[in-house]
Amino acid sequence: MKKIGVGHIEVILAFVLFISSVVFMFYIFHPTQNRTFNENSVVYLFDKIEQNISTDLLWYGVRTNITGDRIAINLNLSLDELNLSVQDAEGNMFKNKIKGTGLGGGVVCISNDSGSIPYFVYIYASPDIVDVQNTGNCPVSTDETNYSLGAASKRKIISENKIIKLNNTYYNQYSTLKKQFGLRDGEDFEFEIVLSNSRRISGNMNVPKDIEINSLNKRMEIIMTNGTIQFADITIKTW
Repeated sequence: MKKIGVGHIEVILAFVLFISSVVFMFYIFHPTQNRTFNENSVVYLFDKIEQNISTDLLWYGVRTNITGDRIAINLNLSLDELNLSVQDAEGNMFKNKIKGTGLGGGVVCISNDSGSIPYFVYIYASPDIVDVQNTGNCPVSTDETNYSLGAASKRKIISENKIIKLNNTYYNQYSTLKKQFGLRDGEDFEFEIVLSNSRRISGNMNVPKDIEINSLNKRMEIIMTNGTIQFADITIKTW
């Protein structure tokens, strides 16, 4: 029986190592696989950012039965750490003030400086309503014959207030933000939120040339700092 020489074994081993290296490099740098990873990354990142900039929104529909310019409504729940906005069906805002604290102290005073209280109003409550139109004193007492309060509804919504905080963190604590969103070394991102033709909030950096960028855009409802609700275009990019 012939024995394979040592030289032949070295050649075979070298060939096997060469093939293994080629397969490994193709696995790492295969364009299709890399693109799939990035597309998954931008979807994951969008979800993380959406969670970061979302807030709780509680709202009521109220049918009024009053001809005066102010009304007091008992919401029968604690409004501690919440601010309110009151609007009619056309989005017109009315001054308001929370009277009392704790459970059972959620009395809302609403006033209209330009006329009587509308037949139907919406009351929105959120910790991210920060620009409150305060009605001042509330001399009227709660009279439940003056209104009919609908059931409370609650949902998550994008918050302008939290977008502003995200923007500040992006430029001042970017590394911390990356860790919070679960991004690894070598992964970067930027975002842009278009609120109107003249106003947008964004976090941007210099993107390396000749690099593949994956992006995801969604049009979503957002509650502004004054309590109005509108739509905004949110774009996330990652590479």
